[in-house]
Amino acid sequence: MSARIVEVNGTQVVFGLDWVPLSGDGSEKDEVVQIVKSNKAAYQVRCAADHAILFGFLAKADVPDDVKNPKFKSAAALLASFPDVAANAIWIEVDGQTAKMAALRDGLPLPLGDFYGSVMEADDRIRHIEADSGISFTFYGNYSEVYESSVPISLAELCDEGSSEVATLVKASRSTDKRMLVIGAVALALAAWQYGGDVWRFVHPPKKVEKVDATKQYLQQLPSRLAMAGTVAPVAARFIHGDWSKETLQAGWFLTKVSCSIAQCSYAWNIVGGDGAALERALGTRNIMFSPDGQQALVTLENQPAPQTPLSSDRLPSTAEFRRTQGSFAQDLSLLNVSFQFGDTKLFGADNPSAIDLNKLHGAIRSGDFKVTGKAAVFDDVLRHLPDSVTLDSMDLTITGIDPVFELRGSYYVKD
Repeated sequence: MSARIVEVNGTQVVFGLDWVPLSGDGSEKDEVVQIVKSNKAAYQVRCAADHAILFGFLAKADVPDDVKNPKFKSAAALLASFPDVAANAIWIEVDGQTAKMAALRDGLPLPLGDFYGSVMEADDRIRHIEADSGISFTFYGNYSEVYESSVPISLAELCDEGSSEVATLVKASRSTDKRMLVIGAVALALAAWQYGGDVWRFVHPPKKVEKVDATKQYLQQLPSRLAMAGTVAPVAARFIHGDWSKETLQAGWFLTKVSCSIAQCSYAWNIVGGDGAALERALGTRNIMFSPDGQQALVTLENQPAPQTPLSSDRLPSTAEFRRTQGSFAQDLSLLNVSFQFGDTKLFGADNPSAIDLNKLHGAIRSGDFKVTGKAAVFDDVLRHLPDSVTLDSMDLTITGIDPVFELRGSYYVKD
């Protein structure tokens, strides 16, 4: 991940740290040293909770050459230490087409949510976070035109009210105590001088370096990653639809958007003459989050738990077959102004694809993102024709007068 540094009132705020949870094997210091070496990190920050410890690392390559005596603060750590912030939170500040973002899960930074870049990619990351976690997040920042219930907090306020002690990065730990290394070196030198080279080899035997077989490791991890890939379309269709039977005008409020993941659906309302109490009575619930100015309201409802439906690698189509069948379907629906967009594929579930020998895979599984947009009237037809080689992440229904439009997002999988 490439980090970005933003200066706010003299504070250098870092976005896009590499966040790594500690495994708990051995001492914390030794584990951090090993991670620092493998990531070539220059700075680090520690975030801890009762259930886990995470370290955020800033690579040396991401530190600008012209920065003198840097005092970096992590945006995600500032959010984690902000007074009264929700344990599951997403903060996003938008300026034109650029977004700054930080996210928390159970009070600790979410790696995918520590981001600086385009608004489009920030939206995509938020959709993946919500789909993967299956829980509700409290939104903060200035992106209220999309996340209507956002609590307004600026980056400057994050810097002022977040804990400087928690969020400040320190130089990365690269070795054990230097004094102990000096004492050990002197002792070994004396032993070598007094007893000869045999003693040195006895005290300091050569270490056997075991080479990690990346391909073997990938194949071992593949079944579990397939099981966590998501919910296949034929099953997800029953949970990602939302309730479109609601009256769009109730008690002086107009339903403007329905946003669903597999786990939940959110309903956004805009005021057109009513008040909060009237909407609560009309919907029969007090579980409504109103915007600070009272002009928007968000109601989030949990869906019934979806059954576990892991992808079956044996049933995945080839790239050619997938393009033939889904391409024909997309051509048919294009006559109804439905648009399919399929992203490029990459090796599924691989942390380091270049280290994997594809010849040993006996059929490489690849995945790519896809998006479908169109009129709500044909939404059910789209769902019915999506195969079980597709998983669904989220759906948005935007209500524009009498002609609502939907946007469906997910991933597709092929086997070459």
